[in-house]
Amino acid sequence: MVICGSGTDKNTLENADIKEADVFVAATVNDETNLLGSLMAREYKPEKKL
Repeated sequence: MVICGSGTDKNTLENADIKEADVFVAATVNDETNLLGSLMAREYKPEKKL
């Protein structure tokens, strides 16, 4: 499944059911956005982060 939305938006992460995710990938052209999205996803503790 692919979710199109902002990885820095808590509602988007929750609507994507991030708590059940196997992987979170932050792949924007902006390093700050990738870092922030990864840190936010980390709160939900998916097993793998790329």
